Amino acid sequence: MMSVSERITSHILTCQDIFFISLKVTIGIREAAAGLSMDIRHILIQLEMVSSLISEIEDEMEIALGRITL
Repeated sequence: MMSVSERITSHILTCQDIFFISLKVTIGIREAAAGLSMDIRHILIQLEMVSSLISEIEDEMEIALGRITL
């Protein structure tokens, strides 16, 4: 049978383990959220570039169609 001091020590170590596991999980979640945020920003930049490219193509298409005579 464990003594009272051994049980207290065992309990303290368990609390420390839980604390460090929670800390690792929290840091992992923050890194994952930061990575996801960066991915979303990158996708938004790409969408803006595509939108700009489509506008340029539409402008050039209008000029090209204006040159066609029927």
